[in-house]
Amino acid sequence: MRFALSSVPARAGRRKAFTLVEMCVAVAVFSLLAAAAFVFVESTGRSLSSVATQSDLNQSAGHMTEFLLQRIRLANSATSDSSGDVLTFSFDDDPTVDSDSDGMTWNDRNHYERLTFSDGDGFLSTLTNNVISYKTNIGTSYTTNVLNGYVRKISNLPVFSAVSNTVSINFGLLVTNQYRMSQMIEVRTKVRLRNKLQ
Repeated sequence: MRFALSSVPARAGRRKAFTLVEMCVAVAVFSLLAAAAFVFVESTGRSLSSVATQSDLNQSAGHMTEFLLQRIRLANSATSDSSGDVLTFSFDDDPTVDSDSDGMTWNDRNHYERLTFSDGDGFLSTLTNNVISYKTNIGTSYTTNVLNGYVRKISNLPVFSAVSNTVSINFGLLVTNQYRMSQMIEVRTKVRLRNKLQ
């Protein structure tokens, strides 16, 4: 047995279109999708910005630490001031000449270099102007910043401390964004003078 499919003829004059309810639902769904996409893009941007900032801090702290370790290991002597903000170390410019006439050619103190932690405005809590600067010779006026901003002291520890033939270095880097997230790194290390005076 076969049944014939009957087709219902369209009424004359009736148009196919969205109803007001369908339009409201479509706008609401589109708005939700747009809001979700905005939140996703914004949070991804913040995360990428935080990762880049943390990477920069790690690289800056690593370069600074390697530089300090290299210079201090080669120094003949090192002294720090009472505040722990200044480290001065000496070098022998010519290890074949005994310039201080003590019978040893390698331990002379021909020039002094200096590292200084300084706070630009007198407030340790404002980190953007806290720097560690390096002077290649304390007899000259030239100074360069090896860490330019965002340097902070760690608790009550001195930034530099020289005891006997060991130098302790303690500093942190902290970037507080306008967001709730902050990026931070702390460096605490000790290095021994390899050219220590005997």
